[in-house]
Amino acid sequence: MPYSNYEDRLKRSREYYRENREEILKKEAAQRAANPEKKALRDLKYYQKNADKVRATRALYYQLNKDSIKRKTKARKLGITPEEVLALEQETNCAICGKEFDSTRDQHIDHCHKTSFVRGVLCLGCNTGLGGFRDNPESLRKAALYLEANQ
Repeated sequence: MPYSNYEDRLKRSREYYRENREEILKKEAAQRAANPEKKALRDLKYYQKNADKVRATRALYYQLNKDSIKRKTKARKLGITPEEVLALEQETNCAICGKEFDSTRDQHIDHCHKTSFVRGVLCLGCNTGLGGFRDNPESLRKAALYLEANQ
């Protein structure tokens, strides 16, 4: 029976790996350190050979995980966790004008550009207005006084 031989070889191989695991891992790490481009080259060759398959797989993965990917990207940029982004996305009204959001696309997470502190969720108009005044409260006060004086 060829399978009993194969199973014996597999069993011996597993035992050898268990006994010499640390040495094997050190040797593999040394090989990777000596030639870091080897894996990249192998991946590049695979991609060139199977470009359509890889693109299709990536597109399908993105479609299935679009919300999660966007949330993780936003969280990484803002320095918060994806769970905190999800909690902010649950907000229904703008923190300044009170406008109700139609979708998460209308929501803009406001943050301080100096400290990266997340302040809240704003509509596009309010977020753009704050950005136009460069988050300077004194400029906003002057603008409010100007509007009140010239109504």
